Amino acid sequence: MENDQKEGKKADFFDKYYLYIFFAILLFSFYLRLKYYNINTAIWYDEGSYLNMAKRIGLGLDYLNDDYYFRRTFFIPLFFAFLYKISGNTEFLLRISELLFSTGSVIFTYLLIKEMFDKRYAVLSSFVLGVSWLSLFFTSRLLTNGPDLFFMTGGLYFFWKGYANNKQKYNIYLAGLFFGMGIFTRFASIIMLMPLFIYMMAREKLGFLKNKNVWIMIFIIFLILTPFFIKFFSYKDAGAGVGGFLKHYFYGRDILIFNYLLDIAYILKGFFIILFVIGLAYFLDLFLAPDMILKDENIRKKLFILIWLLLPTIIFGLITSMVEERYLMLTLPFMAFLIVHGCMIITKYLKLSNNLATIVLFILLMGGAYSQVTFADSLIKDKKDSFVQLRYAGEWLKQNTKTTDYIIASGQPELMYYSERNIESFTATEQEFQEKKISKFKPKYMILTKLEPSPEWTYNYPEKNQDKLKPVMVFFFDSEQKKPAVVIYEFIAYS
Repeated sequence: MENDQKEGKKADFFDKYYLYIFFAILLFSFYLRLKYYNINTAIWYDEGSYLNMAKRIGLGLDYLNDDYYFRRTFFIPLFFAFLYKISGNTEFLLRISELLFSTGSVIFTYLLIKEMFDKRYAVLSSFVLGVSWLSLFFTSRLLTNGPDLFFMTGGLYFFWKGYANNKQKYNIYLAGLFFGMGIFTRFASIIMLMPLFIYMMAREKLGFLKNKNVWIMIFIIFLILTPFFIKFFSYKDAGAGVGGFLKHYFYGRDILIFNYLLDIAYILKGFFIILFVIGLAYFLDLFLAPDMILKDENIRKKLFILIWLLLPTIIFGLITSMVEERYLMLTLPFMAFLIVHGCMIITKYLKLSNNLATIVLFILLMGGAYSQVTFADSLIKDKKDSFVQLRYAGEWLKQNTKTTDYIIASGQPELMYYSERNIESFTATEQEFQEKKISKFKPKYMILTKLEPSPEWTYNYPEKNQDKLKPVMVFFFDSEQKKPAVVIYEFIAYS
């Protein structure tokens, strides 16, 4: 597997034209992403959190309250702010950047697998990632997962090239740059440094601590993260700091590791899951000869890939309250590799000639790709208008309020993004609402919606306080206007 073309062996069709095949795959991957990059009519909650910070900085909207979650790194909001500054109040460049990051992940998957294995595995793995419904779906969302996959896969490529394959040392420095940017994009990605250190220990024991290039890589990572650490530790509230971080993510959580393992079948969908299961035979040597980890590079490589695949499943299975496929996106390059390996096992078992094996590989992968692409198309189109009623409500607020007005609502990020007004959240109790929100802010409007649920008491509040509130606008789920999605109430006393 490490060298698919022995010296003196006649090159087959794939060996002759693999670069052309890869460029065709890259163009196809770009086309799929371009098809959906601007399809969504409204943003989601997490998108709004990033975009509000970006708008405040890029467009100088100083009247927006800062709702950005302090545990999040902020490269993407800063990057989006730069794009807002040069393009104005439009999402065009932001969505183009997500498209390019996603396409770049296909390129880095090719480069990584080529560096670790060979060009045949590399080209076919890039195809699997190119058609992945998970990658396609999040290309259309202004979130951190696509850029994070780009940076972390790039970091892994440069690490393997510079450290594992002992090529030019500047590759290790580039690994530090890309890993640093990946973690600055999405802090949870810091856990993916663990497989690197396990691999280096398996290779050199503690000898890697004497490698100055590794220390330079680490220094570059933490240098890039310095702004985040300064901001993180500057918070003084009770939930901040390391203690608050651990309590937030580990206290009272259900263990969802098994659920995440089952979710791999949902991510791979259809024929790819069968090929993936067959491809797991790749790890057989690791379990048959674990004592060879310190002696055999191929066994160490298998250990590294296995840890890279399992670590997010374990960590997010411990710290999250629900299963989210995007949390496993960093495993996609190696999932793609194992799917391709499953194909290779089948063609080897059938004892086919090179050209016939290439045809069978094509048929197998196209069968899996069909399920991925059709599911992506269905899911993206199904979700494209989700939360659009909050967009309508936000745009209505922008037209019917002054910049100094306050609104009380759930769904703060979405409403704040579209209204460019100060949106305050509800309190846990009605008494706190009166003391901490009504008296303090004298809000002009209150919004109720099931799209972003608020405390139960809020849904009875308008009926109990008809002398204080009146409904002024309703946005519906259905064209028949029978199912209200968002109701805007006006405070009579402050109108």
